[in-house]
Parts: sequence; C-alpha cells; structure tokens
Amino acid sequence: MRLPEFLIIGGQRCGSSACAKNIEKHPDVGIARWEWYGQQMPELHYFDLHWHHGASWYSQKFEGMGQKLVGEKTPEYFHRPQCHERMAEMIPEAKLIVLLRNPADRIYSAFNYARQHVGGQEWFGPTYPTLGTADGFDRLLNRFHESQEWGQYAQLFGSLFEHFDGRQIHIEISERVKADMVAGYDRIYKFLGLDPIADPGYVSDYNAIEYDEPMSDGARQILAEMYGKSNEHLRRIMMDEIPEWT
Repeated sequence: MRLPEFLIIGGQRCGSSACAKNIEKHPDVGIARWEWYGQQMPELHYFDLHWHHGASWYSQKFEGMGQKLVGEKTPEYFHRPQCHERMAEMIPEAKLIVLLRNPADRIYSAFNYARQHVGGQEWFGPTYPTLGTADGFDRLLNRFHESQEWGQYAQLFGSLFEHFDGRQIHIEISERVKADMVAGYDRIYKFLGLDPIADPGYVSDYNAIEYDEPMSDGARQILAEMYGKSNEHLRRIMMDEIPEWT
C-alpha cells in the first residue's frame, strides 16, 4: 500500500495550486488526483471529507505512480486541526509543505472567490454589502467566521506542532516565493531531498481571480488589527520578520 511522502496542506488562497503544479515539474515528483464524474479533481480531501472511506480509498490514489516521491495537495488540511491528528495517525513520517500569504490578502481573496465561484447569495445573503468599503467589509466578517479563523496561522501551527516534528514542516511565504520562484522552489526541493531542476518554467498564479473592486484602506486596517497579534506570534515561531507583510 503506497501512501504519500509529502503533502501540500495549505493555506487556502495562498498559492497551493501553483505550488502543486510547479513542484510536479520535477521528474521525481508526482501529485495524486482522483476522478469524480469524469473530472480530474486536484484535491483529495481525504483527511477532512473522505476519512470515512478508509485507508484503502486513499492509498488507491497513489497506486501506479512511479515517481520517487508522491504527494497530494489539499489546502484545507492546514486549517482544520482534526486533519493534523488524522495525518499523524496515518502518515506520521510525511513531510508537510505550508504556504502562507498575508492573511488580510488571503481572506479578501477568499471572499471574492466565494462571491464569484461559490455563489454570493448562498454565502452572504440575498443582499450583501460591497467588499470595498470598511463598513461593508466589517459586516461581511460577521457572516464568515471560519475564514477569519483560517488566517490565525500561529494558532494553527500550535496544533500542527503537537502532532508533527518541526523538521517535517516547511513553511514558505507566498509573496516571497512569487518574487523569486527559482529560489523558492529550490528550497522546497531541498526540503524534499531533491536536486533542483534547470529551466523549470514555473507558473506564478493558478486559480487567480480578478476582483470586482480593490480592498479599501479601511478594510485593510480592520484586517491588520484583526491579525496583528497572530502575525507577531508567527514571526516568533518562524524567527522571520516577514517583511513582505509590512
């Protein structure tokens, strides 16, 4: 029974799809997918949605993959502590890759993605205020509690470190990787124990969306205050000032 050597576990709207596409360019890396009603689904969601199917369902997704290292990408794993426990139970030696984006930009992207792709009325009600104003954004935050929590990265690492050794976890700042993709993916390959590749042709954006309106200064201030303490805690955890977020 083959199980993954690594997982890209998040964060949501932080570039995990581009990461999966890019590291798969390495000849020794394979990313598992599964077929659902004739479509190739890029996220397995085993540890959150399909756990009840059992280990055989999961392992089948990696059968026949001949690469040296195989993995999967499901960004919700990082945000759901129950997944941390389940991953540690089934694949305790796996390496975990986490990409983190400025949480203010992450949640704004999540709001816009939900409005455009999931159905705004289902998420925000039949008449929802504009995302571009501070007042409207503040009212939206009151309706979307889970996405607020998903930007509290330091708390989530508290759970993750309870179940995995820190040496098994590789954290990348999304903005940093995007600014220098060759250096960023070389670091990821090194973490996985692989040599870098020449002329990779990396993609910088995948599943990117156009916003109907930019984030207002007022909305950004609300989010800066919301995530300020968590970001400072994260900087201490990473021993990194994360200048890209200032």
